[in-house]
Amino acid sequence: MDYIDRIRALRKAQGLTQKDMADVLGVATSMYNMYETRQRRMYVETFATLCSYFGVSADDLLGTGKEERTKWQNSKQTSCGCLTRKRCPIRPIPTT
Repeated sequence: MDYIDRIRALRKAQGLTQKDMADVLGVATSMYNMYETRQRRMYVETFATLCSYFGVSADDLLGTGKEERTKWQNSKQTSCGCLTRKRCPIRPIPTT
């Protein structure tokens, strides 16, 4: 399940139509339909508006909640400070 599926599930759970969501976002119904059918990507501002409207975090909609964050926090930290499971592409960890 990706973020589009989660948005659709939230919309349907609240008994809202695509027209209702288009009105919330201030776009045409056809535009909102293109978001849900993956024919068009939404702007970050649109995504943030949906998070606010449904009262959920971006992490919840993206599926990067606490469990996923914990995995990254338990990963080794690289020399540049980013968290990654592989060597950092910016500054690899020096081998000794």
